[in-house]
Amino acid sequence: MSLGRSNLQTQLTAWFMRRTPSGGVRRVVPIAAALATDVGEIRRENQDRVAIARGRDRLGRPFAIAALADGIGGMQQGAECAALALGSLFATIASEARASIDSRQWLLRGIHQANNDVHARVHGEGGATISVALISGNGPIHWASVGDSRVYVSDASSLKQVSVDDTIAGQLGRVGEAGFNQSKLIQFIGIGEPLEASVSDLAPQESTAIFLTTDGVHFLDSTPWFGQLVKHAPDPGVCVRRLVELSRWCGGPDNATAAMLSLGAAIDDGMPNIDGCLEVWDPFGELQVIVAPLRPSTSPSQPLAPVAAKPAPAPDVLPPEAVAEASVEVEAPQEATAAGATKKGRSVRKGKSAAKGQPAEKSQERTTVPQLLIEFPNKTN
Repeated sequence: MSLGRSNLQTQLTAWFMRRTPSGGVRRVVPIAAALATDVGEIRRENQDRVAIARGRDRLGRPFAIAALADGIGGMQQGAECAALALGSLFATIASEARASIDSRQWLLRGIHQANNDVHARVHGEGGATISVALISGNGPIHWASVGDSRVYVSDASSLKQVSVDDTIAGQLGRVGEAGFNQSKLIQFIGIGEPLEASVSDLAPQESTAIFLTTDGVHFLDSTPWFGQLVKHAPDPGVCVRRLVELSRWCGGPDNATAAMLSLGAAIDDGMPNIDGCLEVWDPFGELQVIVAPLRPSTSPSQPLAPVAAKPAPAPDVLPPEAVAEASVEVEAPQEATAAGATKKGRSVRKGKSAAKGQPAEKSQERTTVPQLLIEFPNKTN
């Protein structure tokens, strides 16, 4: 596990665990997507996490990831497991994208790394379900699921579930209500190895949108309203908001979370022209993280210009531990050499030397720069 990936995972996980309202809705206009979550009427804590991230691969091509995780109730640290699953997934995909061009492998490795990281944290005593959609450049769309969070696709006239629930009922193809024993999870993120993630491809022309839902939303799948609501929603933001509101109107038995990603639209609209920039959105805010060092100036007389930013976070958005993480320096994964060998990365130093009380010496050869972490104000709808 690279140092850069580990630090990025830590920062994203802390951001997903920051203090937020019990529900929120966000339109992600640049990629025609939307996210929504709601605690429901029964649960006291929202243990669902959902986010969309966007970046570029090693060839400069854009990619976008939508993912949600549902912390498993009745086990340990449901919210923490869900946040760690998303943080690990996004950090791994961002790292893999800078090392290879096989986007399907990015997704597979991200799922397995998330499983390993959550298992290492709670040792199988807790976990989360997950569903993911990945769009890379002009290639196929990949999706994956583990547990009973679902992936749906829609066209002009229908809504179809393409994932298979990792429950006894799901594996037997039984629809509708299932007994308690048949609804138990067969596998989940954090169960440890072996893990068999469902991963498949979807051609953009096959559908108009892809949906991710937790069971607090798709329990409505057995009603005639579910597909009709999706069909008649005028835009992604209205669609996901109606889904979580309908869940609450029907009793809100669980945390309800949904993500919608329109297919066929450009995903690079308004992308920052910054090397190694990863943009992240969740229902409560936006984040930009620089996961690679800026390229040095070609002329000694022309120093690097600082990156302009206008951070404006709400006062209570980040907990102290997340703020502390913002100062951690991240070393990006190194590109492979032409001969196929990888360069050795320098270790990250945090301003204090190993000798207690002694200031760290400055190195003239140091090329990494502090991570730039920018959060934008909430724009719920």
